[in-house]
Amino acid sequence: MYSLVELRSLSLAYCSLKEIQKEIGNLVQLRELDLSGNLKLKELPESICSLVELQILNIEVTDINCLPEALGELSNLRRLKLCAFKVGYNKLGFLKKIYRHLIGSLDLAIYCRSMSEMEELVEDARQEQLKTLLQKVETLEISFEGTMNEMEQSSLSSSSSMWMEVVEALVPHYKLNKLEIRGYKGSRLPHWMSSPLNFIKQIDLNRLSEVSSLPAVGKLPLLESLYIFNLEQLMFVGREFLGIESSSGEVVVAFPKLKELSFYHCNKWEEWEDITEDEEEESAAISIMPCLTKLSIKSCESLKKLPHRLLRKVSSSLRSLNIRDSSELVKTYGEDKEGSAWRSISQHNPQLELSQKLF
Repeated sequence: MYSLVELRSLSLAYCSLKEIQKEIGNLVQLRELDLSGNLKLKELPESICSLVELQILNIEVTDINCLPEALGELSNLRRLKLCAFKVGYNKLGFLKKIYRHLIGSLDLAIYCRSMSEMEELVEDARQEQLKTLLQKVETLEISFEGTMNEMEQSSLSSSSSMWMEVVEALVPHYKLNKLEIRGYKGSRLPHWMSSPLNFIKQIDLNRLSEVSSLPAVGKLPLLESLYIFNLEQLMFVGREFLGIESSSGEVVVAFPKLKELSFYHCNKWEEWEDITEDEEEESAAISIMPCLTKLSIKSCESLKKLPHRLLRKVSSSLRSLNIRDSSELVKTYGEDKEGSAWRSISQHNPQLELSQKLF
């Protein structure tokens, strides 16, 4: 195949390829190359940058880590469809060279493994050209993973300011569809995350070791799924989580589109603050989670009670309450669903199903 020097178009999509041979650089007349769907493909050979006539390159649905630096120098490249762009394997600044060619949305995955990488990332993210690029991002995955040595781990853990600078600098477009933050050691989540101007539909928070409170994500108008995993320092979920602010007669809706809410492995979480009696009685003025159908709480051993008034506000839509490995809650609500605590939640919704297990 690599001897076909006059070849203009080549599709190797969904061929289960693990490697592209360096001889692909021999196809000097190639205009279009499709490598999409090769899930085990992790790198491109440098020789691909010899394809000076290349106009269309598709590497969607691959697992490519590092892109060749010279890819941005292909002067005839017009359309580039990327897999998730992995910062840490690639410099964020490299996107400046290729963003003009990007077609469609961009999935951005960030892997910070040292203090110097974090400092460079903040500096790059604040550049105007990259702020423009972030307008293309549809899925933003911020993952602090990997190989920091013990000294850097200690330094980063002792001061959360650098962690917060990273996430604050990565301001996405308001049409961001999904946000995922993993392994974060800052004490506070970014301000932009709870802006009512954002149209985020899904948020996944996992292994946030220093975050002790949740932002007012109830303000997000289109949020449908919220997954909160392994927040080691979370002890209290306050009413500010709902994003309810005082209003002058206007209807206030917290989490207007939320369908699924999950808390997993928040072992220190002791209290979920309830709404006030006045807020419960203001049924016409305040609406809370009107679309919620599933609430899951797993391995939250210290939580003793659910917010009854809040849950009564959402009871008409809630269909599944799933409690697992949370012994204090099981003690409160009983195995037989006949106790007063359970009736306090379910009296307005006979269709609500409680699923609970100690192990």
